[in-house]
Amino acid sequence: MFSEGGVEVQFQYKKPLECCVAIPVLHISQTIKTCPKNIVVKFVTRYGVDAHQTMADAGFALELLHFGPIGAGANVVSYGKLKTVTMDYVEATSVNQILIMVTPGNEVTVRLIDFDWARKDGKVVYPVSISPRIKWPTRVAGLMPIEKQMSRVTFITRL
Repeated sequence: MFSEGGVEVQFQYKKPLECCVAIPVLHISQTIKTCPKNIVVKFVTRYGVDAHQTMADAGFALELLHFGPIGAGANVVSYGKLKTVTMDYVEATSVNQILIMVTPGNEVTVRLIDFDWARKDGKVVYPVSISPRIKWPTRVAGLMPIEKQMSRVTFITRL
């Protein structure tokens, strides 16, 4: 359950997002209401809400519906630092490892859906363990500050 415009919205999980079986934090869900709609629910311990909202406002990310603790109400179990990000869903032809949704149709539309590590330049560090399958720039290593320039290089080389 999450709150949207002051109204509690209940939903049920349908399935993990197809691309992300190895990353079991993204789920296609459906709201439980008169006109149900598909949404994406993601579980995170950190999230760049400001970056997501900025990109959504510019049309480059899915609409952010909610960010906050799991569930609501007085009798909800605490999950510590774990929170949910709820966003609109669009039908996608692919979602790649850097979590970009590509929509079908005559015009290709790309929507970013991963803002877990998005913060101001140099204000967040890489996780302790970064994927050895990625050819990272030389200044990138576990626990090093994430810099905008290095993120651009990594993003562009992975497209």
